[in-house]
Amino acid sequence: MKNMTLLFLCIVYFQAAQAFTSNFYLSTNTPQAGERVTVTYDHSNTVLAQEEVFGIVYFLELGESPVAQDLILSKSEKGYTANITIPNHAQVLYFKFTNEDGEIVDTNEGEGYYTYLYQGEKPQAEAPIVASSIYAGNADLFGLKLNGAKAMEIFEQGITDPAQRIHFDYLNNYAVIVRVLDDAEGKEAILTHINYLLDQGNSSEEEMKTLASVARRIRENDLYESIMEQVKTTFPEGADAVAAKYANFRQLGELAEQVAMYEEAYSKYQSLEGVEGLLDNMERRIADAYGKQGDFENMYKYAQRLSNVKSQAGLYNKYAWECSGGSLEEEGKHVDQGLAMSKKSLELIERDMKTLADKYPAYSDREWTRGLKSYYGAYSDTYALLAYKNDKKAEALQYQKIACESAHMEDATMNARFALFLEEENGATAALDFLEEMIAEGYANEEMKASFTRLFQANLSVEQASERYLAYLEKQAKATKLERIKEEMINEEAPAFALKNLAGESVSLESLQGKVVVIDFWATWCGPCKASFPAMQEAVNKYEETEDVAFLFIDTWERSSDKQAGAQAFISDNGYTFEILMDNDNKAVSDFGVRGIPAKFILDKQGHIRFNGAGFDGNNQALVDEISTVVEILRNE
Repeated sequence: MKNMTLLFLCIVYFQAAQAFTSNFYLSTNTPQAGERVTVTYDHSNTVLAQEEVFGIVYFLELGESPVAQDLILSKSEKGYTANITIPNHAQVLYFKFTNEDGEIVDTNEGEGYYTYLYQGEKPQAEAPIVASSIYAGNADLFGLKLNGAKAMEIFEQGITDPAQRIHFDYLNNYAVIVRVLDDAEGKEAILTHINYLLDQGNSSEEEMKTLASVARRIRENDLYESIMEQVKTTFPEGADAVAAKYANFRQLGELAEQVAMYEEAYSKYQSLEGVEGLLDNMERRIADAYGKQGDFENMYKYAQRLSNVKSQAGLYNKYAWECSGGSLEEEGKHVDQGLAMSKKSLELIERDMKTLADKYPAYSDREWTRGLKSYYGAYSDTYALLAYKNDKKAEALQYQKIACESAHMEDATMNARFALFLEEENGATAALDFLEEMIAEGYANEEMKASFTRLFQANLSVEQASERYLAYLEKQAKATKLERIKEEMINEEAPAFALKNLAGESVSLESLQGKVVVIDFWATWCGPCKASFPAMQEAVNKYEETEDVAFLFIDTWERSSDKQAGAQAFISDNGYTFEILMDNDNKAVSDFGVRGIPAKFILDKQGHIRFNGAGFDGNNQALVDEISTVVEILRNE
């Protein structure tokens, strides 16, 4: 197991230094609450090896939901590093590493990355109980699979007496594990303890609700309902009793009756803790009902009371979309009101993106913002359609672009509207370019194809059409070549060398670590070498301002008595600005296994050979494109 998980061994704690591995560790073996620590993560041998890495740290505490925080990762020689300050209340840290969109998660082969927090030299006593949730209740959050056996193993490390499994503070954690394991004996022990506590008759409202929650966790739904009935009876002024009092709200047939019941509940209980969900549900239903009637003034009145911004924005977007007619072809109604309503939905999402006021603790800022951006994109589609029907063409184009980009340009219906807005605002050529691209990538519907044909025939002469088709063929050729290059790429250790340049200075391959290096073996007598040099000069010029790319032209296999003078004369006479290195004893060319020149090698930033090619076919542009393609692939790794 390669993870850094801190576990007990019998009754002895492993020290962190024994459990951390080379790909993940902290700057201290005994992390403490309140301490600032450095996290180091090496992704090179993980599922994220070819990805830009993003990280989240979760602070876990007994009886509380995980609290997520983005890791501000910096690249270093050892991989990625981040500094975090551990909250005083935390007992366990869990680290999740993903790609940009969160679809690829390094689960450390199902083990995860976590550590207990310490008090002095020993882990906190309840840390194992908290950590057990990593493989049970919180497994999905961390990208892990449920593992009841693992969860129980860790849970028991914090329980010296088996009877303590059903301690009230640990009951929720234990119940989740029992459910995952389908442990009949554990379930019976929990049921016996719940009934014992209920028989005592001195549980608080929150304690009884906790017992009800535990019953539901182990799939004892009848017991859950029974306890909740007791809660309502025992605590008649509690939130659950209040919710029961208004349980028939949904069955009321008249909107006026629903409004009257809600207003009563709102006036009496708006400040009562726990009734927010009840009031939200009533507000949403009343606002929705007014929206269906087209009474937007009253819809706003009740929608604005909703505590959740996304719920409010979603309601506005729903009726704004209905106002739009739902398509370009269908006639809208109240399109001016719909536009204002749609604008409100966007403003609410924008506000939440700035303040993150509604963020759930288990989401990091970046995750929550990413989710809000998807809402913003969807609602921008509504706004764009309404803007178009309100004759605001520029705004329609602006927001349709946001919507299409949010959908990664994969929604053909939205793309079709964008093409139309683009044509009307920026002209036929811009629309043609967009339509051609979407059709080629498979993200166009029949409407877009018809538009392309119409615009193509109406706006292009035969000469223009042939030029456009030629450009298309060249683009396809580049795409085909890119795929071929990717297939031909290798990964081999490059031989070390230190050669002198024409100024007599030593240049070593080691000194270029951190740069993509293009090496060209050549000789003054080699016709194909010299024929390729105009293209090579073009490639050098392209990257002359780029600090992480270097070109080396290694003169080898020379036949003259004064090799350096010959090389110097040839380079000067032709005005090339190459960095020439002299392989006078032909060792470098031999170490690289070259059999014929010109021979080109492209090395990644770690000094590994990733691509090589021999000869020159006379196509300057193809050579420049090939080098540029490989260089860009390696620069972006």
